Amino acid sequence: MAKIASDQLFVLVRSLDAHEKRHFKRFAAKLPGGAKSSVRLFDAIGRQDVYDEKALRRSETYLSGFAQQKRFLYQLLLRSLRERHAGNSSLLRIRELQSDAENLRRKRLFMQAIPLLKKAQQLAEKSGNAFAQLEIAAQLDDLHFDSGVAGSAASNKKSFAHE
Repeated sequence: MAKIASDQLFVLVRSLDAHEKRHFKRFAAKLPGGAKSSVRLFDAIGRQDVYDEKALRRSETYLSGFAQQKRFLYQLLLRSLRERHAGNSSLLRIRELQSDAENLRRKRLFMQAIPLLKKAQQLAEKSGNAFAQLEIAAQLDDLHFDSGVAGSAASNKKSFAHE
């Protein structure tokens, strides 16, 4: 990942409202031990009126891996925001379902993928998103083809032609 400018991290932290900050801390608390230092860095940046990296380095024990810690915090903040606002967007939910179905298709778990795509299709229809409906229809066609449903139908046609 590209280097995250410190001022970008500072601006992101300062742009969060109280609900987003609380959600971030709860989100980070669920993660393994590495997130604890990220919360400390988050709090330290949040207390600053003007970004001062030297003061952060003096006040906390980030001497080794400070750049990596900033990058990790930035990514963690984006993940937290994505999770917090995911419920507000039907398009995000549709994309999640499509992604899950695609992962199941790659593992050749076709019968598990089809219901996910059907649910995504219902959400797309309900939200009136024609583009998502087309994407899902194409994805369903690919899934049926990969699962052999299309192949078995074609072989049935061939067997009828030979009779």
